[in-house]
Amino acid sequence: MKGGIYGTTFDPAQAVQLYRPVLNAQGQQVAQNPLTGQLFPQGFIGSIVVGSGNLKNGLIAANAPGVPLGFMDNRGVQYGPRFGFAYALTGDDKTVLRGGFGIAYSGHDKQGLIVGTVLNTSQTAPARLMRSILT
Repeated sequence: MKGGIYGTTFDPAQAVQLYRPVLNAQGQQVAQNPLTGQLFPQGFIGSIVVGSGNLKNGLIAANAPGVPLGFMDNRGVQYGPRFGFAYALTGDDKTVLRGGFGIAYSGHDKQGLIVGTVLNTSQTAPARLMRSILT
């Protein structure tokens, strides 16, 4: 295996081909097989051309040599302190100031396979900002 965090098995020479959008002689959008040039109905656009490559190209089994359990390196027990406070600003306990701080560790893998499923929450905005700064 070569490249990447755990290596990659993707071979561009074995990549599948997709039907591409083109205009036919009547000016209508249709799908074209990039290997043969044959035209198909528009619904084929973006579909895999059967027999054009290896569907398993780039996939790796969880039990393959060198692949960590769950596709993530185990960092072991991590120090994650927490601190919180609450202070009653008035004597009647109707106005309370609360706060807290903690260190947490993300369980997401390094390859970003899971990130797409959690980016729809307001809690991930700092992560998106940090990723845009780092890249």
